[in-house]
This record gives sequence, C-alpha cells and structure tokens, in this order.
Amino acid sequence: MPFGFNLIHSPNEPELERATAELYLEKGVRLIEASAYIDLTQPLVKYRVQGIHRGQDGRGKSLGRDARSDGKDHVSVVRLCPTSVDA
Repeated sequence: MPFGFNLIHSPNEPELERATAELYLEKGVRLIEASAYIDLTQPLVKYRVQGIHRGQDGRGKSLGRDARSDGKDHVSVVRLCPTSVDA
C-alpha cells in the first residue's frame, strides 16, 4: 500500500523542519506532502533532489516525490518546473 508523510514548513522551528526532512530521507520515505510553504527551504529542496540521476531517456529523475499544498501559487509554479540534472 502506498503511503506518504507530511513535511510542514516551520519558519519558527527550522531545526524541526530540517530534522523531519532528514528522518524521511534516512527512512526512505518516497512521498511527502509539502504543506504551508510560502517559499522554498533548504530541507525541502534537499529532500526533493536526494538521489537525483539521469534516467534512460536522458531526463532528470528523483527518488522522492512531493505533493504540493502551498500557501502561495508562485511557489507551486517554481516547484512544478522540471528539475534539470545539469543545473
């Protein structure tokens, strides 16, 4: 059965957000819901690009996925753009 966990933006507790993202990476959580984000944060980006590699089709692939639940539409646009392995 597929499952996912919530990674909530914690601007007043950045260490909690970082520790949660690290825990998800350590435990191999492959799906998170990124919620309450008004901008990208280092823990969210680290989770998203962990294990990034070039697929057989030459396009960038990531092991983790995130469902978006954003506070601002412009953040969704930034995060929905394809991630380039060359960047």
